[in-house]
Amino acid sequence: MTPTAPPSPPADALSHGATIIARTPRLTLRTWTAADVEPIAEVWSDPEVMRFAGVVPPDRIARALAAGLAAHARHGVCLWAVEADGLGLIGDCGFHPHRDGLELAYHLARRAWGRGYATEAARAAIAYAIEHVIRMPSTDGVGAILAWVHPDNHRSCAVLDRTGFVCEGPDPAEEHELRYRHVPGQARPPR
Repeated sequence: MTPTAPPSPPADALSHGATIIARTPRLTLRTWTAADVEPIAEVWSDPEVMRFAGVVPPDRIARALAAGLAAHARHGVCLWAVEADGLGLIGDCGFHPHRDGLELAYHLARRAWGRGYATEAARAAIAYAIEHVIRMPSTDGVGAILAWVHPDNHRSCAVLDRTGFVCEGPDPAEEHELRYRHVPGQARPPR
């Protein structure tokens, strides 16, 4: 039996309170609110942060967050807001539904780099996906957790290595991207 999708959030969904997705000792992953538009715009408009993903134009930020809430309602996943204790919103981490399962993605402000936040957020998102949404209707069974990374993005390759992903090599369907697959039990222990 195929589960029915939950209803889409209302057009003013960003005005509602956030839903907590996961907590770690230092981070909270949650759904978006209207208050997130300005801080995430700083992250998504930073050319260095978005070097491999592409800058998001400021006039598209609110629509992107509303689309994330709709994806969360429909699929149980999206790119969620990431807050760090004492720093506030530092970026996003979560998933895009993909025909082969779930695609992990994350973007963190430069002020949050080098502190292990990407690894911590990715681990929390992966644990949430395995526990709550790994059965994707589009895969008719257990879906994979995947990631695509430009080979020059050494920081992201390292995050994937620490969180249990194995590089499957260049993806012929994604120009200039390496395809990674999450393998449970493959993650290196946290430091």
